[in-house]
Amino acid sequence: MFRVVALPAPTEREQSQMYVERYVAHFPAAGEVVIFDRSWNKRAGVRDDKMRGRLNITSHLLSQVRYEPLPHRDVTLPKRRASGYVEPPLCETAAVLNYVTP
Repeated sequence: MFRVVALPAPTEREQSQMYVERYVAHFPAAGEVVIFDRSWNKRAGVRDDKMRGRLNITSHLLSQVRYEPLPHRDVTLPKRRASGYVEPPLCETAAVLNYVTP
């Protein structure tokens, strides 16, 4: 037997739980297959909120680190050596074909 479980966006209480806690009640019994549909997570609002949250956390963590600018140093690279490497021809099996046209 197959079941599709499509949970709605998490409530405020569920957001504070461990990720797996929302799904445990829907785990399959013997002989069942459960497919979890997380389409609510793909909505732009949820993704934008997650991205904003990650940026806020990153900014906060970086603001806690003492930072002193380092003086700029000029870098001198050595001359390139001839390696004798020749790029192999691009064959059809190695190429990624463009299936989607703009």
